[in-house]
Amino acid sequence: MHMFVGPKGTVIHYNGDFSGDVTFTLLHPSRPRASDPPGCHLVDVPAKDLIAFVAEYVRSRKIAALEDVGVDALLGCQSEKRVLLGHDDA
Repeated sequence: MHMFVGPKGTVIHYNGDFSGDVTFTLLHPSRPRASDPPGCHLVDVPAKDLIAFVAEYVRSRKIAALEDVGVDALLGCQSEKRVLLGHDDA
């Protein structure tokens, strides 16, 4: 399990390949509300922490693509440039 700490303090535990479940630990967990569905507890997660976590996912994917890129792409071959930009259809 990997750990990410968001700018607002939310701690997120996740698999390195971003598969499976993600666990959130909040500094100030939300309290149950009367409007919560039975057996459920809704949790407020700061949007900045979610955005930062998603950005980490995107960064990880781009690094992986860059590590796998060939010499032609590094020299500017159009078809492999799409891979660097996150377009898997090249």
